[in-house]
This record gives sequence, structure tokens and C-alpha cells, in this order.
Amino acid sequence: MILPGECTYFRPAHQAKKYFFLLLICFLSPLYRTRCAGEQNGRGVKAIGMADAFGAIADQPWALYYNAAGLAQIHTSEFESFLVPSQFGLPELRTAAFACAVPFSDFTVALAVEQFGFDLYHETALYLGTGAVIEPHLYAGVSLHGHRIDIVRYGTAAAGALDIGILGLYGECLRIGCTAANLLPLRSFANQEKLPQTFSAGIAYSPLPSFVCSIEIENDSRSSIMIKGGIEQTILHIIAVRAGVAKNPEKFSMGVSYFIGRFEFGYAGYSHTELGWTHQIEIGFVL
Repeated sequence: MILPGECTYFRPAHQAKKYFFLLLICFLSPLYRTRCAGEQNGRGVKAIGMADAFGAIADQPWALYYNAAGLAQIHTSEFESFLVPSQFGLPELRTAAFACAVPFSDFTVALAVEQFGFDLYHETALYLGTGAVIEPHLYAGVSLHGHRIDIVRYGTAAAGALDIGILGLYGECLRIGCTAANLLPLRSFANQEKLPQTFSAGIAYSPLPSFVCSIEIENDSRSSIMIKGGIEQTILHIIAVRAGVAKNPEKFSMGVSYFIGRFEFGYAGYSHTELGWTHQIEIGFVL
């Protein structure tokens, strides 16, 4: 229903902008979608709730996406399922992902698989990585990931890459993490250009066991520097509340997790200045 005096001009224009963005993602630049809709928007409600300033924390199976060295911190088997029902309010931009990590004596192995898209455009990604203890307060990790894209009437393409990371612990309060992504000279989907290399460095500070703040700088070989930061406050070991901001692109995020027994139920959302709010949900289980 249109109320008297209500302006209807902007509503169809705003919707057209969203669908124009969808067309760009799905048909003009598959590599951009993989990089921006996948990694930059993050995986896991903890990381997303902190605006993806997660490279110096990386204490979940989703460390595969941020800093594989953090996998060495995981000492019990963990399983995570993650869903983005409709990115930017578009049901066509739907992502479902699953990740797990299994620790061994001196290292931890993790696996993640995700699916994105709809009937006309479909992408599958597979991540495999490990993190190991190099010294008592120094971890190192490596992650391999491959992406396959299927577009109706356009065919299929694939690409892969290698990421490495390190994580240093200084006392009980300070962590420093660094990651280099897409180091192998593998080719992108529709052309012969290399996948863009990305370098990031972050610091996490935890003055109290229940509180952590993190700031991270990321530099992509094809774009300018991104700065992001986030905080997390845990209350009575039952609820964790998170918030974060990022610049270039501008983004605000928030999230919350509820812990009951071995289960975690989480939510995160982030805003885009032009395309609106995106919701994510997650269920985790620890053996």
C-alpha cells in the first residue's frame, strides 16, 4: 500500500541497483565475486561480527579463510555450519558453508566446503589446511583452496591458490598475525591474469579473559589498503557480543553467540552503504 505523500521513485531505483550488482557478480566478473563476496565478507559469525579483523585471533576452523596458523590453537574437534540466506537482501546470493578441524599431537588439520549461487550461477569452493606449533609461542599454517564456477550457457571454470600465515603470542594478552594469500602463480577464471595477492597483518589485545579487541590492515594487489577492527565481550561464558567497523569499503558489523553445552548458536550481520544489511547464522559443535 502507498501512503498519501509517500515517494515511490526511490524504491524501484534501489531495487534496480541491487539487481545490477547481481548481474555484475554473476556474469561479468567471477573472480571479483569469489574474492569480494567470499573472503572479504568473511565466514563465521565471530569473524564477521568483528568486521573480519580475525587474522590475529583465528581460533576456529574458519581460520582457513583468515590465518591457517591459528588452527594450531584448536585442541578439540570442532564442527561449524554457516548460512547466508540472502546477501544484500537478494535470495540469489545465498551461501552455505561447513568447516571442521581435527587436532593431532603437534598440528591441526581443517577442511571447509561452501556453495554459492542459484540455478543460473553456481560456485563451489574447497579449503584444506593445517596449522602447527613451531615454537611454544609461534604458530605457522598453510591453506590450499580451489574454486569452481558453473554458469548456464557459459560453461565451467576453475582456479586455486595457496595461503600461508604465522601467529605469534606475546604473554597472555597480545597476539600478532600475518597472512599472505594467493602466492602460487595460478590463473584466474576467464583470462590469463594471476589471482590478486593479498597481504594482511593484525594485532589482538585481550586485557581480560572475557574481552578482546583486534585491528587489522589488509593490502590487495589490485586495490587500496583496507583497515578493519572489532571487539568481543563474553558474558558469564554463555553469551558473546561482538561489533566491528571497516574502511575501504565502509562496513559496520555486529553479532552475538549463545553457548549451551557443546553447542554454539550464532548470528552476525554487516551493512553496506548502498546495498543494505546482510544476515548470517551459524551452528557450531565441539567434541
